[in-house]
Amino acid sequence: MSPKGGKESPKPPSARSSSRINRDSPGLTRSTSGNVRPASARRSDKSGTADGRVRVAVRLRPVLDFEKDQVKDSAPVIEVESEVNRVIVKRDHWDSDAYTLDSAYSPTTSQRRLYEEFCMPVVDSVLKGYNGTVMAYGQTGTGKTYTLGNLGTEDSSQRGIVVRSMEHILTTAREDQTGQYKITLSYLQLYMEAVLDLLEPEKDQLTITEDPTSGEVICNGSKVVEVTNMEGLLQILKIGEDNRVVANQKLNATSSRSHSLLIITVKRLPNDKSNSLSLQQSVTALKGKLLIVDLAGSERISKSGSEGHMLEEAKFINLSLTALGKCIYSLTDPNPAHIPYRDSKLTRLLKDSFGGTARTSLIVNISPLRAHISETSSALQFGQRALKIENTTKIREEVDMRLLNQKLQAAVDHLNDQYEKANSKVAAVSAQLTQERAAKADVEAALVSSEAKVAAEKAAAEQQQKQYRQMLIDQEIKLRTEMEISVASERATKQMAEGKVREMETASKAMEVDYYAAKEEAAAAKTVRAKLEADLEEERAKAAKLQAEHMATSHQLAVKESLVSQMQETMAASSEQKERMHVNFLQEARTEVKVLEKELAEAKAGAQLELDRERAKYKTLMEENARLASQLESSRQGALPEVDDGQAKRGAKFWKVGKQE
Repeated sequence: MSPKGGKESPKPPSARSSSRINRDSPGLTRSTSGNVRPASARRSDKSGTADGRVRVAVRLRPVLDFEKDQVKDSAPVIEVESEVNRVIVKRDHWDSDAYTLDSAYSPTTSQRRLYEEFCMPVVDSVLKGYNGTVMAYGQTGTGKTYTLGNLGTEDSSQRGIVVRSMEHILTTAREDQTGQYKITLSYLQLYMEAVLDLLEPEKDQLTITEDPTSGEVICNGSKVVEVTNMEGLLQILKIGEDNRVVANQKLNATSSRSHSLLIITVKRLPNDKSNSLSLQQSVTALKGKLLIVDLAGSERISKSGSEGHMLEEAKFINLSLTALGKCIYSLTDPNPAHIPYRDSKLTRLLKDSFGGTARTSLIVNISPLRAHISETSSALQFGQRALKIENTTKIREEVDMRLLNQKLQAAVDHLNDQYEKANSKVAAVSAQLTQERAAKADVEAALVSSEAKVAAEKAAAEQQQKQYRQMLIDQEIKLRTEMEISVASERATKQMAEGKVREMETASKAMEVDYYAAKEEAAAAKTVRAKLEADLEEERAKAAKLQAEHMATSHQLAVKESLVSQMQETMAASSEQKERMHVNFLQEARTEVKVLEKELAEAKAGAQLELDRERAKYKTLMEENARLASQLESSRQGALPEVDDGQAKRGAKFWKVGKQE
């Protein structure tokens, strides 16, 4: 196994305590003081987990061949106890740390076993209409990219989770006779806080928006490709891998310098081979989304040797992973004041994976070497913290308007068929009545001579005929009325549905206008803040200039005093008159110096007063800017708050003050 690109992981805000292992009590760790505490998670069934909780597994890579030759202490210090899902970090001969997760995999674990036991449940959930996330986290060189993205072109047994997930999805879609599937994917990378399309790298960086109705995070402008077979998938993945940013460093020859996100969308529609829908058939489509994330690892510059542009890349990687650690810490806090999703684009893209509606599986990749024991412990603590996150999973369904239109059209056609059948029955009854009238005329002509005899029978027959005719007319009116009522009802239902769709579109446009208005207010506040900062820098420059003038004056005084001293030495033997002239000159010079020092003190006091006044204005404007930023944040997370007239006037006032200053 040759891992391709792991990254150094950030340290999540959790304390590490040295512990010794009590091997008689699986799932427990015993501290050096002897108190038994429960492990952060018990062993779970590998085919499933509690609904909504983030599942975490650890995978230990083997010692590589070059490490056996180059690394001084290459003996493994990590022990994996797969039967109890526990990892033991041996710090020395006496001190060890134990970490219990959902699953623990040794270096001999195959790619197939890891996928089937830990990742397949997430893919099955996506096929049922849920959102799912599979993510790899760990230090550089621990095998994250190998675990997720290995294409297996040379050895099919080494295929990663991406290829196996798509093979599973395509096989299910092909064998399912009750539904029709549409499978699409997008391939993105987050490089130095810029979201880029790996399938169309020539595009500018993409923008991230959030659907105000569903809360789904969307990357606008990303290329969406429909996948129908494995050959096309491998070509797409190869293009994405070629466009991803990698670099050669001490820890990894092909270190990924960006976070990659593969977004797979599976939409399942009811099967309709007959091209017609009955009134009982559903028009609801299941829409599941699978997010596969290969995180770049945080770096210690002393180990990676990054410099220049690679150092800037490392800074952005560390900042984004630190923001992710803060979000996970807040999600596991019993009383969180705020979840900082907006601190980084990475946390915005993973909002549904941690604390959202997705079924999430996290794979923590670690190194067996003692040299990386600190990064290994940090990654395992990150995984234990993620174990405590509970997501609220739900099936994503949406009404397919095409199927709904077909269903309504089928209903209308059914009513038209019933109406035509009723008309046919009325025509048959009318023809029968005409025949009966002709037969009656023949009987009357034949029985003219016996009219008196059959008068009573004729009257009875006429009465019966009238009743029968009235019955036919009543039936015809009743059928026509029922058909008209049914057609009118179906038309009203269709108009109501169209009206609701128009109302939803109007509401969506209104919310979008409100969002951009709030965004413009925030930009205006930022402009005012920049103006005040420039004014403050200008005042500081003035103060520096006054200080320079003071230093020049002091220098002049020193020069004059030096001249006086020289004159005193030269004319020490002169007459008393010359001494008086020298004394007078010295007094005048000192008087002039005192006047200059007084002027300088007054100028410094005036500058300090003006600086304090500008600082007070700047503090007031910053407080107003913070309030506007808080309102903007609230508008993004939910409905926009109403701004009263007083707030609008105060905002306009500060804007005018900023422009004048």
